Amino acid sequence: MSELVNARKRSVTMRHDGDSHVSDEGRRHIGYLFPGGVASATSRSVTAPLDRLKVYLMSQTSREVAAIECAKQGSLWKAGMISYRNMMKACDGVWHVGGFKSLWAGNGLDVVKMLPEGAIKFAKKLFASWECVDGPTKISVWAQTASGGLGGVAAQLTAYPIDTLRFRMQCEMRKGGEYGAELMWRTAKAMWRTGGLRAYFRGLTWGLIGQYPYSAIDLTTYEYTKQWWIRRHEAQGAQGRDAYPSSAITAIIGGFSGALGASLVWPLNLLRTRLQTSGTLLHNHQYDGIIDVAQQTIRKEGYGGLFKGMSLNLIKVVPSVAITYIVYEQMKRAFGLP
Repeated sequence: MSELVNARKRSVTMRHDGDSHVSDEGRRHIGYLFPGGVASATSRSVTAPLDRLKVYLMSQTSREVAAIECAKQGSLWKAGMISYRNMMKACDGVWHVGGFKSLWAGNGLDVVKMLPEGAIKFAKKLFASWECVDGPTKISVWAQTASGGLGGVAAQLTAYPIDTLRFRMQCEMRKGGEYGAELMWRTAKAMWRTGGLRAYFRGLTWGLIGQYPYSAIDLTTYEYTKQWWIRRHEAQGAQGRDAYPSSAITAIIGGFSGALGASLVWPLNLLRTRLQTSGTLLHNHQYDGIIDVAQQTIRKEGYGGLFKGMSLNLIKVVPSVAITYIVYEQMKRAFGLP
């Protein structure tokens, strides 16, 4: 009888220990969410002016020689000058409607959107548990890709209405007009009157199609490049944190991975954004759907029109993604996360 009692006690103790372990693991999962969310929100706030200029360029429909076409022909200097002139034109247009403060128009909405997006995107620890490996750096190739891609898709689903409202709000700004919360509420009510809830999700399907490869490529490229760096320096005798890339190298790796992912899906991103902003002051065009957007864009602006704003986006995405990963890695260290 005493042996039976002791066995039950051991069973209860083991169960409590297991529950404690699960609880600790749960806390560690949540621990990855906060650094990811703050990192993404920080990077967006710092690069908000570049994002504002990018949306302005994407809404323009004038036919002109695209920088990407010149780059393909080997005229890198000409491509650079075209990008510079386009950026100056965008700066002038954005400054005209609201001065310095207009460069951060919609940033509050962007931060609200990026907190859940960044948090979900970096929840790779869950995949580590499912694969029973020691930490998110040990997960398989498919899990790295899935954690980035599915995280991006989940984030897009939760944040898409905010993104649509932000784009339309930025495209409705006019000199001497409403600004901030006033403009946001007017834009939100106008969207509801014209299309109800559907107006906030216009182009969602194509947004999801584009978001998966972007997030998957970005996160997978970053993780595997970082792990290559660590293995290389461990082979040279570095140990522990000394083998990890510095903030400068982290910025380079993160910038490269973000630029690669963004470039591969840029045309789809442009078409989706134009569909979201159709009928606004800055983009007064009406579309039946994404196919109609593509047809009108190519007919009026040629294939180069599909790449409008891409050069400015690359200028933005490098510091944006770099800041995201630097803040993320530093916060992980502060929280004692691997």
